[in-house]
Amino acid sequence: MKKIKKIVAITLAILFIFTISNVIYAKYRITKELAFTVTSSKFYFDATKSIDTIVFSRTANANDHEDILTTLKSFNIVIKNNDGTNFNAFDVNYEVSIVDNDKFTFEEGDKITGTISGGAKKDLNLTLNLKIKNLENPKKTVRILVTSTSPYKKSIELQFNVQQDGAIQTIEDLLDLSLSVRGLGKTRVVVTSERFKMTRDLDFKDPNSYDDAYRQDYGDVNGDEITEDDLLDEMTKHYEGAGVTHPGAGFLPIGINDAGSTVYEFAGTFNGGNHTLSNLRLHKAKQTNIGLFGYTHNADIRNLIIKNGDVYNENQTAGMLIGKAEGGIISNVTVEGTSVTSVDTIHTTQDTYAGGVIGVIEGGTISNCINYATVLTRFSGEATQYSGPAGGIVAWMKDATIENCVNYGSVTGQKFIGGIAGFAAINGDGTVMGCENHGNVGTYITNNSTGPGQSVGGICGYNGPTGVVDDCTNYADASISGMSNIGGIVGRNLGTIKNCDNYSKNITGIYGNVGPIAGQNSGNISQGNVNH
Repeated sequence: MKKIKKIVAITLAILFIFTISNVIYAKYRITKELAFTVTSSKFYFDATKSIDTIVFSRTANANDHEDILTTLKSFNIVIKNNDGTNFNAFDVNYEVSIVDNDKFTFEEGDKITGTISGGAKKDLNLTLNLKIKNLENPKKTVRILVTSTSPYKKSIELQFNVQQDGAIQTIEDLLDLSLSVRGLGKTRVVVTSERFKMTRDLDFKDPNSYDDAYRQDYGDVNGDEITEDDLLDEMTKHYEGAGVTHPGAGFLPIGINDAGSTVYEFAGTFNGGNHTLSNLRLHKAKQTNIGLFGYTHNADIRNLIIKNGDVYNENQTAGMLIGKAEGGIISNVTVEGTSVTSVDTIHTTQDTYAGGVIGVIEGGTISNCINYATVLTRFSGEATQYSGPAGGIVAWMKDATIENCVNYGSVTGQKFIGGIAGFAAINGDGTVMGCENHGNVGTYITNNSTGPGQSVGGICGYNGPTGVVDDCTNYADASISGMSNIGGIVGRNLGTIKNCDNYSKNITGIYGNVGPIAGQNSGNISQGNVNH
């Protein structure tokens, strides 16, 4: 028995010496790593961020229109198990998760877990791959929770700003785009990308479409000399009543070309993502080229629905989507339940133009666009040498192509009025192909035989010498009327009409030159045209 006790005592003594030697060695090793004496070894856990803003930038190529936003971004955070004095002698298990997990996630999953070895180790630099789950529900910040799950529980929340280059998620994003095109800096985040995409439906009258509908920092951003109480009013307020000289201007068009004196052009790509922009208001007295886009140059604009808009201009050009387009591609745009108006209320010394989609286009292509808007041009007097072209798709076109477009809206003008194009192929080429008209097309002129009230057509009011109207249809629900030169397809034709169909029986002209295909023809009406 004594022998057993002696063996146990010797064993315990050896274990004690071994333990003491390891503790001494560990303390020496840790002290050496830290370069000074450790005064404490209580539990320590922390996390810090290496950046404040996570920027989702572009990676798509120039021909990618459907998915032009990057939705995955890598960035780093730092997890610490010591501060140079305090350290964890034991391993620490950690978990990284996203608080806003309905909008963001990690590429690896909802949570990332791992282990930090005990002792005085260096900081853990962790790379995270953040993914946007829901583009339609914008979030300008993301909150990431870093938690120690054992041996003790402690959580640290890190908050990052989120910037999506080119994402149009709020009304402010649209307004910032307009300001950035004009070279001004009144933005929350300056958007520098030339490619833009709407990620959800937006409504100018809905506070939920804004970051902050009641903010006041934009001031009189639309330049109508009326500073509203907040941004919502600035974009939508309409003044009525005695003593009011003009109503609120509404949205600031993206790009402007005031007769060459002031030129700010949008020359990028705008993909509406098949979303709807509602209650766009533009009321710009005596300012040229107004629309959601005032002036574009070789732009690519597509996949957008504009609903319940109101565009009004004086003595100049109006279009729901674009005031004036030089070149570019416009496709798959629908204008619903809206009005586009350009009137001369002061003098009669220049033309006015109004188009359901575009006011004026020089070069480029318009395809697969639909107009339901009421379109109107009007002068203060009935008799004037100047013209007011109006078109369901475009008022005035040169060296451009319109294909597979449809008009359902009522189009009324002073002269050169068409269901698709008012003034086509003027001083240049032009092709209108595969288009349809279902809307009433006419003039407000009631008594004039020389000029105003002339050249009204179901497809084009006037088709120039190098213009081609091909495979177009004017349907039975359309009424075409005016003073003279009134046609089911073209009012006055100097170019070519071929393979077109007219179903309308309601085509009238007070002073004559009325026809189911062309009212007055000085060009080529080839075979294939049919009056049903």
